[in-house]
Amino acid sequence: LGSWKNNPKHAINLADLIIVDTAVNDMKDQQGGASAALYYTELMLRQLIPLKRRPTLMWATVSWRPVVVRGTPSQTGSSTAPGYTTDATQFQLPVLKYYGVSQVSVLHAFLPQLSDPRMQEELWKHFFADQCCHPQVMGHQLVAGVIGHALQEEVQAMGASALAQPSPAAGPLVLPQPMVVSQEDAKAFASGSSHFFDLREASVVKQVVVANNNFHLEEDVAGKPGLIAREVGASVILGLCLRAPARRLGGRGRAHATPKPKPAPGTNAAILLIGLLRSYEHMGIAEVSILAPGALGHVARNKRSCTCKLDAPAGGASIPVSTSTATMRLDTMWEDKVSVYQAMKFEVSANDTAADCLWLQIKILEASPPRSENKVKLMTVTVSGA
Repeated sequence: LGSWKNNPKHAINLADLIIVDTAVNDMKDQQGGASAALYYTELMLRQLIPLKRRPTLMWATVSWRPVVVRGTPSQTGSSTAPGYTTDATQFQLPVLKYYGVSQVSVLHAFLPQLSDPRMQEELWKHFFADQCCHPQVMGHQLVAGVIGHALQEEVQAMGASALAQPSPAAGPLVLPQPMVVSQEDAKAFASGSSHFFDLREASVVKQVVVANNNFHLEEDVAGKPGLIAREVGASVILGLCLRAPARRLGGRGRAHATPKPKPAPGTNAAILLIGLLRSYEHMGIAEVSILAPGALGHVARNKRSCTCKLDAPAGGASIPVSTSTATMRLDTMWEDKVSVYQAMKFEVSANDTAADCLWLQIKILEASPPRSENKVKLMTVTVSGA
């Protein structure tokens, strides 16, 4: 959100067609299962539908995870239950219908064959590149064919005369009442006010890191930087100023929006997303805490920006846990043989932003049983609605 919402030249803001694929992740990675799939689908829809160019939207199921019966030998080391899959296609459908957005499922093109275990094994061998859910070259070709066919059908249904007409100017758009997302969250994300901090850039790290214990800006893979630590006990405190005009720190182009008045104390002021790397090896457990503003520091301003300054010595990055107002833990290592960006979500109260700065602490915790490697890689922080 923060990387494109205030950047009019971003590809999303210039697109005529946006295809979204989240069916596997919505079902597997989000706590809450079906309810989470509905929530995040609607939240994305409410950001994409009002885009200035009014792009055509398509929700696509291009991959899925077969249900595995453990302990039964097969070519892949375990057998799959015929026809059973893990995906969020059916849970996304109600909210897509509510907003009139198309859904295209590559999975459903193969469902008649999936009841035959032999056919399922063949599809698994030729469509997927691994034992998770990621298509190989032939899989991508089949996906392109199904989506292309769906688009062709839509064009034929519209007719050549309709396509020849110039698109009408986009007028005011009024979205319906949210189906499952709370009014509070809907307003926070639709406010147009977002702060994006790209921790992959040295200038941003220099501005927002106020206390540091063994986190370093580096590349663990060539061309892929991040704020990285590898030792249990490593920690860092970030001071994020939220009272300057809404902006994105890092990357090309800086956009400003009119700052909003402070919300009443005790209400939810913003949605906070922490972007980290999640992978299948070398990784550790991250603990992210929102620190009570208290007397931690102050805001230093100039005409274009503001910076949060830590007043008292913090002893590295060590702050007593009693000063935390919210804490969340994420094991950044998983079994899937793929490395992905994953966001941790917090609801931030007005009390946490009352002093104009949002203070975050990230620590590496010891796993149980202990691991020889405990890497945590921070990439972005986005605050929406503050």
